[in-house]
Amino acid sequence: MSKKFRAFIAIAMPGDVQKRCLQIQSELANDFPGVKWNKPEMLHITMLFLGQVDDKVLWKACDLAKKACKEIKPFNYRLQGLGCFPNPRRARVVWLGVDPESVKSFQKLYDILADKLEEQGLYRKEQRDFQPHLSLGRLNQQDLDFSIVCSRWKIHPWISDELNVRQIFVMASEDMHDGPEYTKLAKINI
Repeated sequence: MSKKFRAFIAIAMPGDVQKRCLQIQSELANDFPGVKWNKPEMLHITMLFLGQVDDKVLWKACDLAKKACKEIKPFNYRLQGLGCFPNPRRARVVWLGVDPESVKSFQKLYDILADKLEEQGLYRKEQRDFQPHLSLGRLNQQDLDFSIVCSRWKIHPWISDELNVRQIFVMASEDMHDGPEYTKLAKINI
């Protein structure tokens, strides 16, 4: 019997970024009531969400991701800017973005990964544009307006030190009673 995984492909965050994100979450906690903050060790930038897949599909996706990563060079980026999905006036997810100069590199990585997996029927590109981001937390309530908080963060922006993308991870998510737990299933070098 094959095992099912709720899988995604992501870029992991180093420990110093995890610590800084924990500080940012603490700073935001008063302004963002009702947010379920992501644990620092779970912070990542999702490249592709594969959904529920069995182990055969998962390993095929890993092989295709390896081929895709041979077509791209490592790149650098910085985390920068605070935002909310779908927008600050109706916030559901609080996130940190990436600097505008590196968005093209993330887009290229996304396109190559998506194309390889889509060719084999393992992924379908989303209608909306890919927007690289690191989710800090999710709001449990709807219709909360955080536009003032977000604009305040634009006035006092935080920009990370330079980070690099040298590898991606194929990960699994399992729902636990205190939130999701992520497991790294495969590391793929770029």
